Amino acid sequence: MASPGRRHHGLDAQRRRELRRQWLAAGAVSLLALVALGGLYLRQRLVPPLRGPFPARPLNDIPISFDPSAVPGALRVLRTGKPYRTGKCSALYRGHCVETIVLERYVQGVVSGEEGVFHRAIHIPELAGGAHLSESQRRRRVAEAWKLQAVAARSYALYAVLADKYRVKKTGFHITDTPWDQVYTDRRSELVDAAVGATRGQVLVDRRGRLLHALYSASCGGRGTRSVLKASDRIECHPDCGRHEYRRSSHYVGMCQWGSLLFAMEGHDLGRLVGRYYPGARLQKVTYKGSR
Repeated sequence: MASPGRRHHGLDAQRRRELRRQWLAAGAVSLLALVALGGLYLRQRLVPPLRGPFPARPLNDIPISFDPSAVPGALRVLRTGKPYRTGKCSALYRGHCVETIVLERYVQGVVSGEEGVFHRAIHIPELAGGAHLSESQRRRRVAEAWKLQAVAARSYALYAVLADKYRVKKTGFHITDTPWDQVYTDRRSELVDAAVGATRGQVLVDRRGRLLHALYSASCGGRGTRSVLKASDRIECHPDCGRHEYRRSSHYVGMCQWGSLLFAMEGHDLGRLVGRYYPGARLQKVTYKGSR
């Protein structure tokens, strides 16, 4: 029979062995985590963000006939800043992730990415004579501009999918997350998401019900833009777009983002904004495949 002292000594040794095993296990986990983070860091450095131009099919911008009762509910987006990760990406393009994103979520990300400048309107009372408005009133008015951006972004994305702009069978993606198409971000805003939700499924079509290539620009620089339906028609923009702070690079087609914001702050709703920037167009509600 072992003495009490020896039993305690044996228990202490067993505890020390158990603690050593725990420390070794914890150290192994930490080491694996460091290796994984180091590998991710090196991958980010070795696979830099992609820059345009991208191998797009030439588009003539002619409206496309389509079935509004069954349109794609998701699209493949080339994430130019995200290296490919197994299990996270639908395809690989030049070392970068092609992510499948539900269309409505994609539109939320585009409005947040494209209209970041609009957040200023909520907090700048003097913009477009908004000094007399409360913050809640400014939020409601700015939301009308976000709604127009959502409709335009949704129309643009579906047009890219239906026209097979990037030859998806060859490249693996329908659209990029860059200004070569539309800026997409993973960041979200409750205010933006609410505005997008209010326009769910709405796209721009011509009088024959064909989908428009709903182009738009950051600014018209006071020059106005041209119609997406008739290139010879000039669209007058907000007079304040000629001010220096609203000038941005532009191809002067379709909606002017700054102009739509300024008109919205003056009380224009979505219907009036559509009529101004996409004359001859109307809103069409679509149904996504598999959602009925």
